[in-house]
Order: sequence, then C-alpha cells, then structure tokens
Amino acid sequence: MLIEVGNLVKFFRNIEALKGIDFTMNKGIYGLIGPNGAGKSTTIKILLDLIKPSYGEAYIFGMDCQKDSFEIKKRIGVLHENSRFPGRVTGREFLEYVGKLKDIDLDDIERKAEAVGIKNALDRKIEEYSAGMMQRIGLAQSLLGDPELVILDEPTSNLDPLGRMEFLEIIKKFNRENGTNFLICTHILSELERVCDSIIVINNGKVLDYGKIENMMKKYCRTYYRIKSSDNRKIVERIGGELKNDYVYVYNKDFLYNLMECVKEGVTLYSLEEIKPDLEYLFKKIIEVSG
Repeated sequence: MLIEVGNLVKFFRNIEALKGIDFTMNKGIYGLIGPNGAGKSTTIKILLDLIKPSYGEAYIFGMDCQKDSFEIKKRIGVLHENSRFPGRVTGREFLEYVGKLKDIDLDDIERKAEAVGIKNALDRKIEEYSAGMMQRIGLAQSLLGDPELVILDEPTSNLDPLGRMEFLEIIKKFNRENGTNFLICTHILSELERVCDSIIVINNGKVLDYGKIENMMKKYCRTYYRIKSSDNRKIVERIGGELKNDYVYVYNKDFLYNLMECVKEGVTLYSLEEIKPDLEYLFKKIIEVSG
C-alpha cells in the first residue's frame, strides 16, 4: 500500500475543509477528483507535510506523513499546482540544482528531459519557455531519481487540449515502462480517463468512494441506448424509456423486438446508439447517490 489516510480532518479557523476522510492507494495511476474547493489540494498538502491536519492520520509507504516527512520526500516526486520556476536560469541549470538536492546521477537529467520532450530546450532560459514547456520541466524534475510515487496537483490546468493529451501520455508511458506510480489531483475528468486505472472521489470535504474505475462503473453506472425516430412518443409507449431533447433513452436491453414492431408499423428509425458511461458520468452518479 502506497498511501493510507484515516479519519483526516482539517479546520481553517471555523471552516471544516476535510471532514474525516478515509482512503487507500495501491500501485498504479490514481486520480483524486472533485470540483474546485472539494478538499483535493488540502489533502495533497497534508500528505506532503505542508500543512498539519487537525485530526486523523496519513501515511505514505507506511510512514507517518508528519513525523517521517523527510524520509518520505526522498522517495517521491511532486509537481505543485501553479509551480513557479527561476526564469533567469536554463532548464539544465535548474534540473542540475534539483538533481544535486536529490543526490542523483546527473546523467538522469538528459534521460528525463528527453522522456518529457524538452531535451532540445535544456540550454534555453526558463523564462523563454511556453506554458507547456514549463509543465514539462516541472514533470521532469518530479521524475528525477525515479521516485516510487509522483504526486501531481492540477498538472494540466494551464495547457491547451493537445498539450494535456501529450502530458498525460508521458505519465502513462512512465507507469507502463518504469512502474512509476502517480496520484493526479485534478478537476478535469475528460483527459484523466485516458490514464487512470483508479479514482478517489472527494466532494465538500468528504471522500465519497474510491477504487478501480472498472469496478466503480459496475457499481454506479449502466450502459444505455439512445434512439431517435419519426415518432418518439410511440417508441416510449411501446418500449418504455425516457423522452428528452428529441431522443428516447432506454436503460435495458430487452427492447429490440418492440422497436422493430414500431418500425413495421411505419415509424422511421433515424438512429440507435449504445452509450457507455464515461468518467464524468460516473462522477455525477457518485455525487447523486451520495446525496
């Protein structure tokens, strides 16, 4: 087990930001997901010993995040939200500085720079970097020394759609080829589904559920069908379902015979689609079920 959190509570004066959250993280790529203000960044800061919890426990690698933070930080990499880098030094100089702090082989800088796609920009000053290159050098420094766990807080928030896709592909590659584990804190769910195998859902300071995406899909969601025809009302009368925005939504598979009967009776079928739930739909269902 990489991370274990138990009954974690955090007050900021009279505001309860975390309300006794519990979750565990095993190997893989996990997404810590929730809307802005849900408690994601507060959780990350407690894990990194940047702030103290009011109550509760948090462990990484079985070590206490407060008492053993120095030892923990030797084995993890971090990219903070809205990270700032020294603009007047080159990318190489910055990574060499980080490398010396981590006491690693400086050859690793070339390897990580190439892996994240900034090798050709290492000798340029960081102030000349685009937003995408800034995030890449941030990812490179978090990967120096091949940490067992990398924590990324809103890593794609300043990137365009193509940049986000490329960034997440790099993460996926490191997990696949190096076995690097990632905890990605984000509210952008559409891209996260491309790389994560597990999620932790947090809202209003509470962890609502966590686990493998595949298992949670089975628990909360179901495949449904969307039909458009020349007479949607007749379709609903015959096979059931829900009429919404010029479509009939059907939530069971036992409708094809009755649908074909409608067609034989003169109803023109324009479209029949099988809709599989995505991560955004799953998140909404968990929020809905949790009240």
